[in-house]
Amino acid sequence: MDSERQHDAVLDQIAHHHLRITTLETRNADSLDYYEISVWNLKAALDAAYQMGLSDGKGEKCS
Repeated sequence: MDSERQHDAVLDQIAHHHLRITTLETRNADSLDYYEISVWNLKAALDAAYQMGLSDGKGEKCS
């Protein structure tokens, strides 16, 4: 699995687990592309992404 696909898979997993978002693909419908989430769930998702970056040994911003 290439680096970009692996990165996307990790983001999908975090979004699904912490934010209950089924996909990060654009579906061109407001009801499917916009979510109302709590700040504590957003914080948990951001923390998970940060921890994943630390565990990969990457201290730089992903692009």
